[in-house]
Amino acid sequence: MIVYDELFEIIERDGHAPTTFLRNNGFHAGTVDKLRKNQTVTTETVNNICALLDIQPGDFLRYVKDKEG
Repeated sequence: MIVYDELFEIIERDGHAPTTFLRNNGFHAGTVDKLRKNQTVTTETVNNICALLDIQPGDFLRYVKDKEG
């Protein structure tokens, strides 16, 4: 599964509340919720995050192997 934990850490390091920062910069509440829950988002969303923060996808996307149930 892809996780976005680093995204929220990057935003917090810059002194912002992640949810508020993303919402104030045009990200829909549903998209922010998907990011928080590590759910699927579009490549357009990834592109917009990269443009907003001047970072690369690898700076905030991380693959974690799913636990076998």
